[in-house]
Amino acid sequence: MALKSNYNESRTNRELHLIQEAEYMQLLEDLKTDCDVFLRDAREQPEGHELGFYNNREGFLRDSIAAYIFRDGLLVWFDERGHSAENRELIRDVKKRSRGFTVIGIAGMNYATKVEAYGYNVISMQGDRLILDLATSFMKHGKGRVMRAKRIN
Repeated sequence: MALKSNYNESRTNRELHLIQEAEYMQLLEDLKTDCDVFLRDAREQPEGHELGFYNNREGFLRDSIAAYIFRDGLLVWFDERGHSAENRELIRDVKKRSRGFTVIGIAGMNYATKVEAYGYNVISMQGDRLILDLATSFMKHGKGRVMRAKRIN
């Protein structure tokens, strides 16, 4: 009596694709959450020079703060208020070169760097937190793949 294999390459590829898509969706949700925290902290930061924050006189600078998530150069999520045309023009070249996931946090007004150069926070402090949160998200998802590989062996 001979043994017959039930291996089906196309079924295996479909299953792997479903697993990858589930991981992609979970990673995207984590990235969205991290971006929401970044935007909330940047848009709702306190005012006052003595605290290291700028005074939001006209609201243009805080309204220009936005976040974008790209996957292989395609925009998959964004949150922007005003000045969206200017922001999208600034990130146009970045998205063309991006591979994999790219997260962009931006203060789109042309004087944002000048305000930061005076020592007042616009998005630098929140951007540092976003980088740390992204590292945690990527580590968590990478760990799942390593654990599955260990179980197979």
